[in-house]
Amino acid sequence: MSGVPGEPEKFSIDEMMNRLKESASENPEDGELVTRSDGSQAIRVRKRKRRSTQPHKEQMVRSRRVRIYQVSAALLLLFIAGLAVSGALVYANSRPYRENLLRMIGESTGATADLYQFRMNPRAANANHLNLNWPPGQLLESLTTQGIAAEVSPSSFLGKSFTGEEITVAETTLTLQIPKLHSAQPATTGAPIDSRIAFNRYRTAA
Repeated sequence: MSGVPGEPEKFSIDEMMNRLKESASENPEDGELVTRSDGSQAIRVRKRKRRSTQPHKEQMVRSRRVRIYQVSAALLLLFIAGLAVSGALVYANSRPYRENLLRMIGESTGATADLYQFRMNPRAANANHLNLNWPPGQLLESLTTQGIAAEVSPSSFLGKSFTGEEITVAETTLTLQIPKLHSAQPATTGAPIDSRIAFNRYRTAA
């Protein structure tokens, strides 16, 4: 070993191995001294494991997933509601709905009903003409209306009833007849109590 200042220290192989052993024993996490099959020795460095758990990032990912689920559920509900509204609107403007409405009008009034150019939108129902004709022997003979507009309730689109706030008619013509005294038909005084057609107000301009 040289004692000249500035000159690098010289070690024998045994001294170098001893120093490596001491270093490995002092810092076991940095490496491990192993002996190979040929008798040589080396330091095996252990790989440090990275932190696999990061709570703040996991919370962010979890919150993002919850938000995605909530938005997806809301969009799905809107889509289903849109389909339901569209289906009800299509049915309300179909021929089966119109025929069912004519049956309800006939049951409520006791007259034969004819409805022309009937149509419904999400807020109201409209028709160009509604004609009612009662059989002989009734006090009422006929009722002709033009320009009908009805503020209907959402339940009316299902076809079980036809209800709402108000019906307005632009023009109305009512014809009366002398009832027969011995007629087999009872006189019609109005709609039955359990009528499926009911509005809060009925209004006509003429």
